[in-house]
Amino acid sequence: MEKNISIIYIISERADICALIKSTLAKTVDEKKITELKGINELPSNFNSDTYIIAEYSRINVSAISKATPKRNIKLYVYVNNITDLSWQDIAFLIKHNIDHIIHQGNIKKLNYEKFIDSKIFKKKHYNAFIDKTSTLLEDLCQNNDNTADADTGINIYGVSKHIKSVIEKACKIAQSESSVLITGESGTGKELIARLIHNKSRRGMNPMVSVNCGAFPEGLLESELFGYKKGAFTGAFTDKQGRFDLADKSTLFLDEIGDMSLSLQVKLLRVIQEREIEPIGSLKTKKIDVRIISATNKNLEEMISEKLFREDFYYRINVIPVHILPLRERKPDIIVLIYYFLKKFSDFQNSAVYGISEDAFDILLNYGWAGNVRELENIMEMLVVLNET
Repeated sequence: MEKNISIIYIISERADICALIKSTLAKTVDEKKITELKGINELPSNFNSDTYIIAEYSRINVSAISKATPKRNIKLYVYVNNITDLSWQDIAFLIKHNIDHIIHQGNIKKLNYEKFIDSKIFKKKHYNAFIDKTSTLLEDLCQNNDNTADADTGINIYGVSKHIKSVIEKACKIAQSESSVLITGESGTGKELIARLIHNKSRRGMNPMVSVNCGAFPEGLLESELFGYKKGAFTGAFTDKQGRFDLADKSTLFLDEIGDMSLSLQVKLLRVIQEREIEPIGSLKTKKIDVRIISATNKNLEEMISEKLFREDFYYRINVIPVHILPLRERKPDIIVLIYYFLKKFSDFQNSAVYGISEDAFDILLNYGWAGNVRELENIMEMLVVLNET
């Protein structure tokens, strides 16, 4: 009987997928050791050490390859064309069946063959952890947005939902323009993160983005913060002070909680946007500025307009390009990835013995309402790691 020399099995009915995976792996392994199969039933009963089984995603394929033995000899991979097509149920199914890695268009170039037998022998298995902080599958999902939000932006956005992917792609496209942007969404959804991505990917990214929370200042103080003032303009103005618009010249000004801005100040900002110039309080001279404005709010500005609480003309000036971020409860695939990310982040930071969470805890977190969105999930995960009793 001819000896089985195969160490990689690719299972797909599609020749193009097999060819893509085979050509990628051929850089690090002899092609003679790669076998293409059309069905799961063609797999051998025994495997050589350091064997990869790579199957096109289907629940039948995943169930079948998860039963392959001996476990120490094999790594299980699943291929999907588009990772955003995975539902939260699909991701949970992959976790439950102990899939080691997921391959997709965004990461297939990184696919290399390397021996792993020693690491599999000595790696501690956390049997009661559904979400394990050492999960290579979830680590793959965390790296999903690397190609969209370049590493050099310093922005990390974790999520695999179609929605978050489309928001990131839109932000990268918006970055190439100079148009004003209005980002809407509930508190804690990551509006400032998207604003920073737009800024960092733009030509203005070489300068720091200037941020101001419009809800954090009383009306008079917010005006002086934005426009600055001259010495002697009012009691206590002992020196000149630059405003945020001045500081953001040749950069981006992020106006958070724009819905809290007074109507009178909206009129003044409307003129700044139209004329591209500011007049510091107490000054008789105007100053030209080159500032891009990105605004954000968790309020319904259109309703506020109908109630005469927000100026319609100002709304259309700041809302040239709208970006809306859905609440976390409507993006369940992202919840799974964020649970893993925050678990790993806080257990490492706190030097904690926590290594994972149970399936029961996972179900509770997945189905919780998350009124505070990503910020609330982050806080809950930190609390669970800190207060965990081992």
